[in-house]
Amino acid sequence: MHVYHSRLLLVALVALILAALFLPFYGVFEGYEVFLTIFTFLFSILAGFTLAAVREEYSAMGEAVSKENAIIITIYNLMKGFDKKSQMAFVELLDRYLVLSHAILWSEFYKTNKLFNKLSYFLLCQKIKNKTQEVIYDDLLENMPTWSAARQDQIYLSYRRIPFPQMGLLILLAGLLILFLFIVRTPSLASILTTVLFSFTIILTLVLIYSLDIYAFAPESWTEPSEHIFDMIGKKRFYMEDFTKKGWIIPPKGGEYRSKVPKDYLNELND
Repeated sequence: MHVYHSRLLLVALVALILAALFLPFYGVFEGYEVFLTIFTFLFSILAGFTLAAVREEYSAMGEAVSKENAIIITIYNLMKGFDKKSQMAFVELLDRYLVLSHAILWSEFYKTNKLFNKLSYFLLCQKIKNKTQEVIYDDLLENMPTWSAARQDQIYLSYRRIPFPQMGLLILLAGLLILFLFIVRTPSLASILTTVLFSFTIILTLVLIYSLDIYAFAPESWTEPSEHIFDMIGKKRFYMEDFTKKGWIIPPKGGEYRSKVPKDYLNELND
């Protein structure tokens, strides 16, 4: 959870306490238990379903990113079995792929398809000169579908944000439930504490769902796990300047890194 989310929760808690103490007391009315049960049930069901879905998608994204990184490392090591010229050419293409993957939002990850196809074609066109390279080439062919599948998983998951109507309904139910809690509260200390704590729990649930949904698609979620690949292939790490300025990514102190995409790299993106 980001720092500003923690601050938001603190402000919300203070506001709830002040509201519970100083807003007019209306007291309970006949049949309030029915309304409270209905609002609580609906909110709990929808919030639980949404939270479970977000957690599942977040885990799936992490798995897809880890799978792609593992395949890239495997293919890089396999390319060491070919001549130096092929190795260097692969490193240059891979560097372009990684830089562009780190320079765009996850919702635009599909734009790297053209460069991925170029990488695939390059690997398929390797010249086999001996039995060892023949075995290595077979391994390359086995790993390419896995790489492609990991990419497709990321592209598919990049569109799996919480639907706006679903989030809107969740916020509406939360607002109605909090409003109802304040209407039926009484001046007793127990009632005030119950109102504040229950209302704060509702807000905390909303913030948690929103934080998971945002963090799952935040740049650091998919770029940071693969930064070490730049080290492995002998290239400086890349941290997109726009992302660092917005605080989405925090580069390590003291190390050299790149922050701007070369113009010729941008030509590799899909239209």
